Amino acid sequence: MAIPWLGYSPAVMRELARRGRPVLLVVEDPGDPRVTASIREVLAAMEAHPHLPELLGDRFPALRLEAKRLPGPIAAAGAGRSYYVAIISPAHLEPLGSFNVMAGKPRKVVDEIVWMLKKLDAACPGSSASLAPGGP
Repeated sequence: MAIPWLGYSPAVMRELARRGRPVLLVVEDPGDPRVTASIREVLAAMEAHPHLPELLGDRFPALRLEAKRLPGPIAAAGAGRSYYVAIISPAHLEPLGSFNVMAGKPRKVVDEIVWMLKKLDAACPGSSASLAPGGP
């Protein structure tokens, strides 16, 4: 099962806020080879994880953005500088939890993401209408 990644658009951001579900954010930085390699490894571990893809989509949206094209509020919260992978609040776009992708342990990063998403899922059950990749 592939992860249903969303890209940035004002309509996607409005829909994320409307749904009110935490969002998995991955920031790619093609200008930094070290970050690019680490993110590539984490993305591969995400796709291969037995539980992460089933948590994403309707339950938790997944947003994949490029560092130089971050919306102002996400950049202001430190994305692309302080962190590259986080679960963010849909309302304020601030990290609820961020993950160290530079440590060289992609499977551990993904296990931590899954653990946090499962805790959030238990705390805020139910989901809104589907948000298909590419925007509403």
